[in-house]
Amino acid sequence: MDSDKFLKAKERWAVLDSILDTLYATPHKLLQEELNGFIKENNVLKNNLDANSFIFNDITYQIENGSYTNARSPILSPKLRTRFKQYVVDARGVDAEMTTLTLYLRQVMMKSGTIETVKERIPERFHNDIEKIGTLDADSRETYQEMAHVCENGGLTSLETSAFSSKDLEDDYIKESIALIKQRLTYNLLRVAA
Repeated sequence: MDSDKFLKAKERWAVLDSILDTLYATPHKLLQEELNGFIKENNVLKNNLDANSFIFNDITYQIENGSYTNARSPILSPKLRTRFKQYVVDARGVDAEMTTLTLYLRQVMMKSGTIETVKERIPERFHNDIEKIGTLDADSRETYQEMAHVCENGGLTSLETSAFSSKDLEDDYIKESIALIKQRLTYNLLRVAA
């Protein structure tokens, strides 16, 4: 494999990662802070001040970068369960949205041959990042698609993989995805400002 081709493909993945980080670093940080709050509150209610996790519906939730053993993880207090159920719904919603936009952005990066084509499919906020990727010739595009296939199969479930390979970049799909990206950016700004 020619190193220039690999670097072009690698740059596209770097831009994709940068966009996803911009979109989801804030919600993931806020969700983790909320989870940490639940863990601390649960510890107070359970008189177990040294636990850094708890169990809810057979899933262990823990403080970020914390170590735990299931034997030491208390069960979530009944007083917190209603609020925590909403947290789980919110967290799953963020994860589902991220999966949807990851699929869309991967398609944009693979199916666009020029910077201008990519820019048409991504909000203006990211155009400076996109300019870094350069254009791909036909050989580089093939290399990129091979790399994408490896990454796709390594990081996605079979359901996500089939959605990724079957969905075309139609105008409605592009408009909906751009609207979702803009909505996430706006939500992030509002959450940070609050």
